[in-house]
Parts: sequence; structure tokens; C-alpha cells
Amino acid sequence: MSGLKSGLGAILALLYALAFAAAYADYLGKAGQWFADAYLLIAALPFTSLVAWLAGGMNFSGDATGKVLAAALFCCALAYFLGALVQALARAFLRALRPGGA
Repeated sequence: MSGLKSGLGAILALLYALAFAAAYADYLGKAGQWFADAYLLIAALPFTSLVAWLAGGMNFSGDATGKVLAAALFCCALAYFLGALVQALARAFLRALRPGGA
């Protein structure tokens, strides 16, 4: 289970959550205007791309609170996983460099 604990993953997930919150706050300030959710769409791009690929299409906007929450959760989990993967690979690389390592 120690492979699932990642400081880098937690930091990346937190940064993604903050970016998502900022994009949503920006959307709320511009609601009803042209391209009000542009930053939110960019922040949710991994989620919308995957759902569009799986379902054949995706209608995403800031109005759909459930989709926004699902996108934020998915994107934060993805950021955590990628951070954990990078951290594990870096540890393995550094372990291999140590004398007598591997």
C-alpha cells in the first residue's frame, strides 16, 4: 500500500483542485456571457476527452454541477496517479544509481 502514498501526487492533485476551483469561480463571475466557461472547459479537458471518446459525445458546461464535480474528482485523481507514477519512477531510478542498489 505504500505505493499509493505519494507526496508529489498529493501536491499535483491539490494544485489541480485549486485550478479547478479558480476556473469555476471565474465561470460563476461570468455566467451567462459568451464563453463564460472557457477556463472550466480547459481544466476539465481530460475528463471531457475521455467521456467523449467512451460515449461518443459530451455536453459539458458550468451549469451542470454534477458533471463539474465529476470532472474535478476525475482530474484530481488523474493528477494524483501521474504524480505517484513519476515519484515511483524517480525513486526506482535513484535506487538503481546507488552503489549496490537495485
